Amino acid sequence: MEKPRAMYRIYPTLVEQFMNFKLDLYGIKEQDIIDKINRVPQPTSDAAMKGSSFHELTEWNWQQLQPAEHRKQLCYFYDRYRFPVGPVEEIGKIRLGGIHEVYLEKMLETKYGPVKMFGFVDTIKDGISYDVKTTKKYDIGKYLPSLQRSVYPWMTGSRKFQFLVTNFNAVFKEDYYPNGTEEERIRVEVEEFLYFCTHFKDQITDPKFLGK
Repeated sequence: MEKPRAMYRIYPTLVEQFMNFKLDLYGIKEQDIIDKINRVPQPTSDAAMKGSSFHELTEWNWQQLQPAEHRKQLCYFYDRYRFPVGPVEEIGKIRLGGIHEVYLEKMLETKYGPVKMFGFVDTIKDGISYDVKTTKKYDIGKYLPSLQRSVYPWMTGSRKFQFLVTNFNAVFKEDYYPNGTEEERIRVEVEEFLYFCTHFKDQITDPKFLGK
């Protein structure tokens, strides 16, 4: 019997942006959500580029580079950025030996029909899924509202999900353990997001989002 075709294809950070919009955070507007659904190109910020460089460096490149002194502090120079040795090596050693940038997908049943959830988890190692975050300022539990902490354990069956967070000076860890409520939490958030989408369906043009 042929499996039902997904009516929508959704990735976690898209839903997270909508969640932030609902909470009136970061100045996100309705048009920002529509543009993100339609993959309208946006300029990449320097913070995002620096974060991407840190991701690449801690995947494997730090092992190939020799740190150099910068203002009496040992740093790795990568792309056009410098990163203190401590956070690079601490996160790099945790990720060492894992599988990086793992593509995942799984079908979610909703009242709007089947939805294909998909995304990339930064590292899977020894039954633990890891997501690396870079931030200017960190507060304890910062990523508790994140949908990723539910989506990736639900997709992988991991026994633990851990955010590896750095402000480029220190490393912080947030551990989350699956408890069987992940799928329902995802469904609730996705259905609210899709309800929003029904009001702007004439403006949604991305064929991948529409499952085509």
